[in-house]
Formats: sequence, C-alpha cells, structure tokens
Amino acid sequence: MDRDSIVITGAAGRLGAFVTAALARHGAVIPVDLGASVEAAAMPNLRRADVRSLDQCLVALDGGTILVHLA
Repeated sequence: MDRDSIVITGAAGRLGAFVTAALARHGAVIPVDLGASVEAAAMPNLRRADVRSLDQCLVALDGGTILVHLA
C-alpha cells in the first residue's frame, strides 16, 4: 500500500488527531480541512477546501488513493 497517498478529512478534531498520528508512524499522510478549523492551521501538509465547492474538494483530494473521512 502506498501510504503517502492517504488523505484524511476531519484530521483536526480529537479523533482525527489520533488517527493522523497513528497513520503518520507508517508514512506520510495528507490532512484536508474542509471547514474553517483553527486547529488544522498548524498541521503540516494541510490542504484546505471549502466543502461547498466541488472544485476545491477535488483539488484537495487529488493524488489520494485512500480516503479516511472522519465526520
């Protein structure tokens, strides 16, 4: 599995931070902030997208082969 292509939405929340940290031990992850989360601003490799814009979401998810959606 190419762990460099794991995209995680909702990574700034409490569960998201735990899941992101666990997956990061095995390789790079790409956190995506689909809202206006203050916590997410400090995350490395953060991609931002307005969930109301399909184009922004597609750009943020581009290159990912695995999607972990935490809502």
